[in-house]
Amino acid sequence: MNSNPGINTLLLALPLVLLTACSAPSNQYKTVAVQPQPPAVTIHEMSSAEMIAEAQKAQEPRKSQLYLDAASKLIYSDPQQARGLLNLVNTELLNKAERINYYSVLASVEYRLGHYIDTIQALTKVVPEADMAAAQYDELWHSLQEISFAELQNLQTNPPSQEILAWAELAEIYRTPEDFAQQQANINRWKMHWAGSSALQFMPEALQNLENLQPYAPRRIAIMLPLSGSQASVGAAVRDGLMAGYYETQREGLGKMPELVFYDTEASNPMTQLAEIQAQGADLIIGPVRRSVAAEALKSRATVKVPWLLLNQVSNTDFNAPIFQFGLASENEAELAAQRAWADGYRNPLILTADSEWGRRVADSYKREWAELGGDVGKIYTFKNDGDYNAASSEALLVKSSSRRASTLSNILGQQVEYTPRRRQDIDMIFAAASPAQGRRLKPALDFYFAHDLPVYTVSNMYGGQPKPTQDQDLNNIRIPLMPWLSETSIVKTEIESNWPKSKGPLAPLFALGLDAWRIHPSLPQMVHTPNAQIVGSTGVLSVDKKREVKRELKWHRFYNGRPVPLSEKDSANLQAR
Repeated sequence: MNSNPGINTLLLALPLVLLTACSAPSNQYKTVAVQPQPPAVTIHEMSSAEMIAEAQKAQEPRKSQLYLDAASKLIYSDPQQARGLLNLVNTELLNKAERINYYSVLASVEYRLGHYIDTIQALTKVVPEADMAAAQYDELWHSLQEISFAELQNLQTNPPSQEILAWAELAEIYRTPEDFAQQQANINRWKMHWAGSSALQFMPEALQNLENLQPYAPRRIAIMLPLSGSQASVGAAVRDGLMAGYYETQREGLGKMPELVFYDTEASNPMTQLAEIQAQGADLIIGPVRRSVAAEALKSRATVKVPWLLLNQVSNTDFNAPIFQFGLASENEAELAAQRAWADGYRNPLILTADSEWGRRVADSYKREWAELGGDVGKIYTFKNDGDYNAASSEALLVKSSSRRASTLSNILGQQVEYTPRRRQDIDMIFAAASPAQGRRLKPALDFYFAHDLPVYTVSNMYGGQPKPTQDQDLNNIRIPLMPWLSETSIVKTEIESNWPKSKGPLAPLFALGLDAWRIHPSLPQMVHTPNAQIVGSTGVLSVDKKREVKRELKWHRFYNGRPVPLSEKDSANLQAR
């Protein structure tokens, strides 16, 4: 018998424990449904709004990193908000790679806001540190085209880096209107000096195409201009501009100079002159400049076998003969105005032009281009040059209709109705074509009839060519495309103006036309076959389309304190439409 009671108790309890263990339900192998957890959202998958919300709760340096990433997502959709977010970034807390990214984003944002000098300044922090994307080199190049000549020269005097200096020097070569051969020589010298630069590696396509052009070198050039009669001053201005270019090339000594022979289109029939010109062995014909004379001369186009540069735009026909058209037609500027207004976000224009053949051509050109863009224009309104611009403005803006409705309502009710005149609300911009004198009276009339808040676009005819800030105060806020000869300064222009008095004043555009006719003639046959080939001239950035029409790209300005000043894309945009 076991005398130890503790052992007996333990032995008796053990079966109960084992029994209990065997009979208890086991949770060890029970199947449990586990809910899958969503993967963590990475910063690159977050929306800009989510990044901003996260940044507001975060601590530095994550706060700055999130604001920077949010700004990068808004570059294209909302550059204004992106700029505000970049102001919240503490750049001192960013590492080197993040800091380079910051300035890269800042440059793209400033570029889209039309702040071109700020774009360049931001890119100066990127270029020395890292290879930029090709798109940002495009932004740099375009910004160098948009800044003033003074700002461009200041970049060369005080360059932030050697890379930026290389780009700035190339931009000045491109932007300086010069003889074609001289420009090619300047590019070749630049290439030798900047052999290892990013500017050479990413040289803009327009310059590459220009470099590859083989100049046409005629030995005898016939020039058809009105040198007598009522249009003699027009012919003289074009002739003087052409001769200024000729002497400029001769002074550079880059090749044998052609013989120039002038023909007075007022002295004989232009068709007879064409036969004489070709019989005398001309390799190139320039002119006529008058539209009617050029149209008459074109009747003999089938006989023309040498390149012929008309100094007007007579027809939209694609001629079989080697005929080029180069003019300063307001109709083309009306097309540019339509394109700019459309790009700015406006969709409901009012057209108001002078009641003349010129005004009708300009209005029709604007209307056609607007239709090509996908828009619609209703009634075209005109004004007469009789001093009563109030009536025309009131009619175009339907203020009179508003007054008549109020009068009709008063008659129906038999009592006076309180009434505030108002303009029509179905338009968001105005295209007005007029002379400077007409414009100075038309714009105040439009403002008086409640259109002061509508942007007004015009053609270059509304500017007299010389600053008259006192007289032109009434043109304030009008948006106008201007040729470089009227809006920019350069060493070449200063020299020419000192030697050629007619290069200033009312005939200045015709002088610039003659100057550019000389500069572009060597490249005409090649440019028509070279897409995107451009030459910066005194009348604009010049290109040649498949129909052999010389197209002019102009910079936009607005009148401010009576003077035309550059107009950025951001300042001219219809932000409500974005």
